[in-house]
Amino acid sequence: MKLIAAVLGLVLATGVAQADPMHRRAAARARFDINRDGRIDAPERIARRAYIYARLVRRFDLDRDGRLGPGEVPPRLAERLRRFDRNGDGWIEPAEIIVPASGPRRMPLAPPAQ
Repeated sequence: MKLIAAVLGLVLATGVAQADPMHRRAAARARFDINRDGRIDAPERIARRAYIYARLVRRFDLDRDGRLGPGEVPPRLAERLRRFDRNGDGWIEPAEIIVPASGPRRMPLAPPAQ
C-alpha cells in the first residue's frame, strides 16, 4: 500500500512540475535552441515561427489555402496575429510570419533571476 501511495505521489508531483508555466516555457524554448548556446537566435526564431505557424494552419485554416484569414481564427488570436500582416491585406501568409524581426534580438532560455 505504501508503494502505491509513493508511486501515486511521484506521478502527481511530476504532473504538477510539468504544468508549471515557467517549466513549460523553458522546455519549449530549449526545443528551438538548435546550437545549444542558451539563446534563441534569429535563425532559431524563424524556425520557431514556422513551426508555430504550421500548427496554426493545421488547426484553423478552414479553406486549406495555407493562409490564415478573417473568420478562420478566434478573435483574440486574430488580434495577436495582426502584427504579422505585413502587407495589411488581412491575411497571414507563410512569408509574412517567418520574416525575421529587425535588429539582433536574443531571447534567454531561463527566466530572469529575482
